[in-house]
Amino acid sequence: MNLWLLSIQILLLLVPGIKQESSLKSRNNVPARCDFMLRNPQIYRKMCQGNYPLVAFTKYRDTLVKVGEPYTMYVSATLDTVLVVQKKSQLHECFNLEFKDSITFYCLDSYENNTLSLKQANMFCFPFHIQLPDDLMNECLIENKINDQYHKLDQIVGTKHAIVHYTYNDGGVQSSLRIPKYLHSPNPLLCLLLILLAECSRKF
Repeated sequence: MNLWLLSIQILLLLVPGIKQESSLKSRNNVPARCDFMLRNPQIYRKMCQGNYPLVAFTKYRDTLVKVGEPYTMYVSATLDTVLVVQKKSQLHECFNLEFKDSITFYCLDSYENNTLSLKQANMFCFPFHIQLPDDLMNECLIENKINDQYHKLDQIVGTKHAIVHYTYNDGGVQSSLRIPKYLHSPNPLLCLLLILLAECSRKF
């Protein structure tokens, strides 16, 4: 099947959910596609923290995050879901997170649940494995020179669901690299289409 046709068909199926996710009007500030996080609450363990790499920005054209901004990789206790926390926020300081809604998390690093409240955030959930977390985890392990990188990378590769979370209005690290203008796009739908294209090109 033509790669572009397949990608467009997938995007058309996701558009209703994407629109709902972008508006953040679903119950409890949780996009409809992320309801599984409410049905099956889990604790997410910190795996690696790094700075968003140019190679990922060039590959996925994600205009919601800048090169050099912080991101942290979390994996669920059941090892079936990966959570990517992007952009500067207090979430990065927590090693064990529990999700409440898009702007509220519980940090379980102490005996008392520390509630972390964000001013504004957005999140996209994928009920299937995507390559973005794999690439980010690999780059993070290289950046931090972590020895047991194959074991940690295998845990991310083995996940079945992916959550990509963005925090806004909490400051941020400005990119020190100059990004070509043609890589920028104001449309988040294009970002998701490019992620899907990367997935399809990997499989075909």
